[in-house]
Amino acid sequence: MSHRKASEAMATKTDFTPAEWDTLRNAPALAAAAVMMAGRSGLFGSIKEVFVLAHTFYESASSDRPLIQALSTPEEVKRGQEFVSTQVSVRDAVHAPQTLRRLAVEHCQTAVGLLRQKGDLADAERYQRWVGEIAQKVANAAKEGAFLGLGGERVSEAEHAVLTELGAAFQEAGAAEAVHAPHGA
Repeated sequence: MSHRKASEAMATKTDFTPAEWDTLRNAPALAAAAVMMAGRSGLFGSIKEVFVLAHTFYESASSDRPLIQALSTPEEVKRGQEFVSTQVSVRDAVHAPQTLRRLAVEHCQTAVGLLRQKGDLADAERYQRWVGEIAQKVANAAKEGAFLGLGGERVSEAEHAVLTELGAAFQEAGAAEAVHAPHGA
């Protein structure tokens, strides 16, 4: 496994196979969707969550990391959303939250592992922080269980559980890399 040194170029799309790029692109969309489905915010809450997600991608387009910029283009965001929509069906809506949660964890773990392997460590850490921020902003976008804006909680237990699982996936990706790193690296 090769790590780039800080002095080397940051990771770009050309450093990854198409399948690897798909994983990097789809992980943030899956993380956001898993949080959205966990919270069940209702119509107005869901609109707020979608707005926050779109705004976060818009802001990310001016990131200092070329990788984050490339993943935040409208075309890439659209492809990520399209991927999410193919992973769940209306007929199986009852299982959608669990399916999205599982896929989000798997993709986030794989994406960070790829970046640790092919990018520099700063790329992996910044990507991990970026995806985590996306999920956290979506979770905080609307109150859960509120009626006409009254009561409810900012982050539901179910959303908190998804955020915790994503955090664990990122830690596992880092731990797996540490186990496979050559001695003295």
